[in-house]
Formats: sequence, C-alpha cells, structure tokens
Amino acid sequence: MHYSGIPVDVEHLNRSLQNPDAIIIEDAAHALGTKYLDNSPVGSCRHSDMTMFSFHPVKGITTGEGGVITTNSEDLYKRLLLYRNNGLVRDSEKIKEMKQPWYYEIDCYSGNFNFTDFQAALGLSQLKKLDQFVLKRQELMKVYRECLKNCSYISMPPEIYDNLSSWHLCPLKIDFSRLEFSREELMENLREKGILTQVHYIPLYKVLYSLRNSKNWPEDFPEMENFYSQELSFPLFYTLTEKEVRGICAELLKLRVLTPSHN
Repeated sequence: MHYSGIPVDVEHLNRSLQNPDAIIIEDAAHALGTKYLDNSPVGSCRHSDMTMFSFHPVKGITTGEGGVITTNSEDLYKRLLLYRNNGLVRDSEKIKEMKQPWYYEIDCYSGNFNFTDFQAALGLSQLKKLDQFVLKRQELMKVYRECLKNCSYISMPPEIYDNLSSWHLCPLKIDFSRLEFSREELMENLREKGILTQVHYIPLYKVLYSLRNSKNWPEDFPEMENFYSQELSFPLFYTLTEKEVRGICAELLKLRVLTPSHN
C-alpha cells in the first residue's frame, strides 16, 4: 500500500520475493499522481501485476465513487472485464453457430461494477487537473516541513518524497510521551479551534473480527504499534492556504513539553 501517497519500492519487493508465481497488487488508493524514486508513475505496473486506484470523494480526483485498475497483462485485463460486467461473455462464434443473437454465458461469479457515463465524464474532467492538484499538496507539505523542522516532538515523512508523493494525507508522528496531554485531548483542543485531525489507521489486527481475539498481535508488530500510538493526520486539501497551514503549525508549536521531573 502506498500509504498517504508515499511510494513503496515495488521493484525491491519484487526482487525480494524470488518467486515467479507471486502476484503483486499495488494498493494505490492514496497515490494517484505519485511517482516512484525512478520518476515513473505509480500505476505503470513495471514491477507489479495490477495497481488499484480509488476515486472516492476525498481522493486526489473523484468520480463520486469507484476506481480503476491498471495492468500490463492481457490475460488479467480480460479477466477484469469479466468481473466488471457480471462475468458475462458473448462469444461471436458460438452465437453464429447457435443462430441465437441473444446468447451469452456467465463464466464467473461477479457483479455489475461498470462506471456510468456521468462518472467517466467527471473523472476525465478532473484528470486534466491532477497535476495542479498534486503540486498544491506538495507545496503545502513543504510549508508543514518548513514550520515544524525544528520541533523535536514531531516527525514528518522522509523529505526525499516531497516531490514524488501526491500526498493524500499529511501524517505526522507526535511523541505524546513528551507532552502534557494525550492524543485525544490534542484532537479535541484543535477541533475547538476549527482544526480537524484524524488517525490513519487502526491496525487491522485490532479491528478485524477474525484476528482481534486470536493472539497477542501487538508483540508481533512493534513498529506498527509505535506508529499507531503516535500518528495524527493534519489538514491537507486543494483549497487549503499557506496561511492556514502556518496557523495550524503555530498551534502545534505551542504544545507544552513535559519537564524532566515529569518523566
């Protein structure tokens, strides 16, 4: 998953698998407009089998709902077309042989996942603006970085991704163990000032019914536990202004740090 728009090194992942039968599917719901370190676009599937994008209303562009899948495989492409349209197949040779122009077969269990013409038209009109949408988010992330660079209790994503990521989210890591209040208290305090924040995301083993009661998962995923305990996503959207970002950062820089005697 290209979390928040930060590109995963899929080429390295592919090499590490050392399995020609392995299938790599990229979750790029956050990453439309993102580029890899070699500057190729996410979705080109150079080192994966498929890439999935989301066009939900809060994503980089929207069609109201839905998404697309990209692939370089002709076989996968044909299979995806089946799944998109009820698994329905119309074989022209068989129709001619049976002399039944209405004949079709259903080759797999599926549903109707077709885009409407309206969704496609909306998506195409937004796609033309994607570059400017991405550029604006990149500029705002650089403002966050500039304002918070000397803040010892806040960490930002690696700077190397500043001009590569489409930045669907602005995920900051805050060391709450050094502050005088909890994440919940900070979120409420900021909300009262009109600054809405969110946590992205709860680890699956904490919420997925089939996993959450099966074993002591936190011990198996210490890095995930650490990230989850510190992550807080801050406002990042096209109409947000540089002045507003600086105002948000000013509030963060006011946070009271615990004195050594409290540790």
